[in-house]
Amino acid sequence: MQRTKLMPAGTTRAASFACLFAGALCLSACPGEGDPDTGGDSGTDVVDAFDSTDSDVGDSPSWTTAIEGYEGGAFLSVWGSSPESVYAVGGQPEDGMVLHFSDGTWSPVDTPEGELLNWVFGVDDEVWIVGRGGRVLRDSGAGFETVPILTNQDLWGIWGTAADDLWTVGGDADDVVNQGVVFHWDGTEWKEVFPPILDRNVPAFFKVWGTAADNVYVVGAAGLLLHWDGSEFTQEFTGTTDDLVSLWGCDADNIVISGGRSNGRLVRWAGGTWTASDRLLVPGLNGTWMNDDCVTTSVGIRGTALEVPAAGFEFGRESSGTTNDFHAVFGVDGGPQIAVGGTLGSSPPWTGVIAVRE
Repeated sequence: MQRTKLMPAGTTRAASFACLFAGALCLSACPGEGDPDTGGDSGTDVVDAFDSTDSDVGDSPSWTTAIEGYEGGAFLSVWGSSPESVYAVGGQPEDGMVLHFSDGTWSPVDTPEGELLNWVFGVDDEVWIVGRGGRVLRDSGAGFETVPILTNQDLWGIWGTAADDLWTVGGDADDVVNQGVVFHWDGTEWKEVFPPILDRNVPAFFKVWGTAADNVYVVGAAGLLLHWDGSEFTQEFTGTTDDLVSLWGCDADNIVISGGRSNGRLVRWAGGTWTASDRLLVPGLNGTWMNDDCVTTSVGIRGTALEVPAAGFEFGRESSGTTNDFHAVFGVDGGPQIAVGGTLGSSPPWTGVIAVRE
């Protein structure tokens, strides 16, 4: 089985939500980098001593650390259908885990045994999770079960429009010969979909997201961006060869991609063109989510948390309350934003962190 190298790596509603998280941690705790290492970017503006406690962040933290030091492992993804139903997935390299937040408590969820779980997404009352070694899990209401897929490649992202229209992507970033993989779920089986011949070597695709069945994007190593128009993939150009790790949007005309390794990088779709930022003077960015006002939250290495307005690349840097790496962020409809990660910058065993913001 192929392996991806892991990088060593006043009371508000948010505060109340954080208290619930913290209380649940006490109950559950008593009884690399998650994305592949592709060698970093080649820029010279490397940030070596930057973290979320630097003085220019501000005096009051914008985020509340709800869980830190969770011994079950690092959290690599978070998704929820409501403030009372949120999933966080991750674990250790050889031992995946799923936690579910409901009724004010985080509880472990029984899943088939297996390796690290990388991403979670739900649609049409189903929850899907993908992970290392081609792991695919689905809960249709009776608990998680393994869904067969014809690959042993690590799967890094999953997204879809319906229970019979989902995409998952992955690959091995250390593989200098083979290209990343893309699969489509039609409600019955996962079928591999082959992108066109690319202008660069792209051993891994990291995330997939879209706005409709005929408007789906895939991002990956070396600045790769693919677009699915309902019948075929085409390569689009982003203006960067830095790794692109995640993406989100508020509609088809407003999409932001985040990535970079030594330094963060943003790429924006607006007005019919993709435009890349300069390398940002922040660490690499892993997770991105956009609210209905098209304001972006991006999180990354060493507790980095950014808020990016609806246009341009100016950003506000927020104190996250942790120097652990964030890997993903998601905004729960009617609730706070939730950022997850852990001690991904060190060798396993990892511990996990969850932070929340109104």
